[in-house]
Amino acid sequence: MKKRKKKLVRKLPKETWFIQRLRREAMALFSSRIIALDARTVETVKRTDGLVLHLAQMEAAHGRLAENLVGLQAIVMALKERYDKEHQTQP
Repeated sequence: MKKRKKKLVRKLPKETWFIQRLRREAMALFSSRIIALDARTVETVKRTDGLVLHLAQMEAAHGRLAENLVGLQAIVMALKERYDKEHQTQP
């Protein structure tokens, strides 16, 4: 009788598989939403991201990132509110 060779297959727990599936779906949704945005919106998002990144780098360089995270968050919220005001749909 021939000995069966054991397959070395690492089974992931169902929860991990579920989380991975959720992540994939979220990324697909995010990508399609980004593609749907017009060029100006994308440019605004890029500039906002750049500003936040620049501020984060500056703060990290001075070692005060934790202290100023709230300020950074406030800047992001202010930018978001300003953007929302500019792009309100008129009834």
